[in-house]
Amino acid sequence: MNSLLDKTVGELVAQMPSRSRLFERHGIDYCCGGKRSLREATTQAGVDIEAFLASLESLNGALLESLVKVTDRFRPPDSACNTWRALYDALGELDRNTRAHVHLENEVLHPRIRALQSR
Repeated sequence: MNSLLDKTVGELVAQMPSRSRLFERHGIDYCCGGKRSLREATTQAGVDIEAFLASLESLNGALLESLVKVTDRFRPPDSACNTWRALYDALGELDRNTRAHVHLENEVLHPRIRALQSR
């Protein structure tokens, strides 16, 4: 989690351009001001970091759901070549791994961090 907060806003948008809309909604410059860390940018914009991270996570979830829908749950058509089948298999693995990662963050990591912060 800390590594995400230490990445620059520009890096985060370069990795996933659709994130730009979230930064725009919060008035965070990701272009000329993109050299600031996410932590610094959200603090300067007066944005709650935890809520912002949750929004980023939701954005990722929405993108995954779009993939699930357009690939018919990662089922290639009968006429698909082996490359297409390999792609769908890899997308299915990405989906499973991402969901496991998010679950681990939400159900294990975040509660532990909150418990440590409250000490």
